[in-house]
This record gives sequence, C-alpha cells and structure tokens, in this order.
Amino acid sequence: MSASKTEIRILTSSDVDRNKWDTCVLSDRRALIYTQYWYLDCMAERWYGLVVNDYESVLALPVKIIAGLKCVYLPAFFQRLELAGATSEAIKREMQVKIDSFSRLITLNTADEFLFKFPFEKRRTNYILNINRPYAEIETEFTRECKKNIRKAVNRNCYFTEDVNVHDVITF
Repeated sequence: MSASKTEIRILTSSDVDRNKWDTCVLSDRRALIYTQYWYLDCMAERWYGLVVNDYESVLALPVKIIAGLKCVYLPAFFQRLELAGATSEAIKREMQVKIDSFSRLITLNTADEFLFKFPFEKRRTNYILNINRPYAEIETEFTRECKKNIRKAVNRNCYFTEDVNVHDVITF
C-alpha cells in the first residue's frame, strides 16, 4: 500500500477492468471461482465491484432491487464471497463505510469478519471439508447417521459417475 490516501470505488460491472480484477483475484491464494469476473458476469444478474486503489483488493457486490431498495445478496450457485487481495484493517473499516453508503441491506456468506458489522447482515454457518486426504481419514469424521446413509446407498447400488448426458439430467 502506498502512503497516499486510499481510493475506494464502487463500479458497475461494465466499468470494472476485467483484466485487473482477475489479476487481483487470481493472485490471492484464498480466492474462489465465485469472485472471478466471468463467473460473476454469468451468474449474478447485476453486480458491482468494490475496488481499492488500482485493484489492490476487490470485493464483488451482487445486487437485486427489492421494493426499490438495493440489496447486496448471495446469488444462486455461490458458496460465498470473499475480499480478494491484501489490505489493512484501516482500509477494511473504510470499505465498511463505503459499502454501508452503497446498501444497508446485506446478506452474504463470507469468512471476512469485517463484513459482519452491517445491521441487516445475517450470519450463516459455512462448512468446508478438506478432501485432500485419504477417504478413510475423511470418513472418521462422518456422523453415525451419515455412515448409515452411505451404507444404504451402497446397498441400493448408487454410485458416482461422470459420463451422464446433460439432457438426461435436465429432464430428470
């Protein structure tokens, strides 16, 4: 961060610099697919980008209008939204003020604690399972009920396959 004043802007998706946005997102090892420009553009009907300085950090703000009010929300097929890029606690406080002036109605799944400060924000639990371990090790963390359901599925010949016709899934 430079010593000069921090510039925080909220841009419409069409005004966001796609390349700078994705460079910021892809340089953050915590960033998820939901923050990438193409995913936001495909899955969120309307979204804005909160941009710090020259895309040092970014935050997507999907919006829907309800009864004339601008509501920041989590669109379908989004697990959560996170701030991408590095920033200080002081800048996060400035971001809160900027977001608060943008919309007072916010419902997001996020691990970014600074986003839990809004009056209408609804905190939700997000369970993440690390699957970069052997199945036997993962299975030890399953509940008894879950193990029973897996046994039932195996007994009913349910199995995982990747070669399913998309048309069959849609008609199902």
